[in-house]
Amino acid sequence: MNTIKENIANNIIALRKSKNWTQAELAETLNYSDKTISKWERCESTPDVEIIYQMSQLFDVPIDYFFKDPNANEPVLSKKTKDYIFTRILQFSLLILAAYFIGICFYIYSQIGNINFNGAWISFIWPLPAIGILGIIYTRFFKIYFMMPYAISFTLWTLLLSIFLQVLIAGKNIWLIFLVGIPLQLVVIISYWLKKE
Repeated sequence: MNTIKENIANNIIALRKSKNWTQAELAETLNYSDKTISKWERCESTPDVEIIYQMSQLFDVPIDYFFKDPNANEPVLSKKTKDYIFTRILQFSLLILAAYFIGICFYIYSQIGNINFNGAWISFIWPLPAIGILGIIYTRFFKIYFMMPYAISFTLWTLLLSIFLQVLIAGKNIWLIFLVGIPLQLVVIISYWLKKE
């Protein structure tokens, strides 16, 4: 049977991993050092009551959750957490719609204003990297760190695609631009795995 100290350590690890956070990310959120988090998780020390309360609020679990055997604890996803996730999805959906609204307005203006622009359809492509940038900002602001490599990758490839198509409309084929994306994508992947360690 685990001691209370071991239960606290194991539950902190489980809750941190449930958010796909590194020790450094949890430390940043709690305004502590990652060394302190590491000590908690190795049972070298335990967080005080105020920090346990702060973590209970952060992970939306009751305070006694930390003291129970982690094998007996069931994953907690309260209505508050579900509402929070749903609200974030709706907010990001509004940002996507706003980006596409701007693209649609440009397309309509080019069609109604009799602008001789054969590639007006590109106005439906350029919102994609804008959405990616919004995704990067959004994941950083709300600390949804596990989504960051996806947001960066999406931004990278849609930006390259948008540039390629924009230049293609002008009559030049610069397909080699996609080769730039390969090392950049590898940097994103390696950085993510190094940060996760």
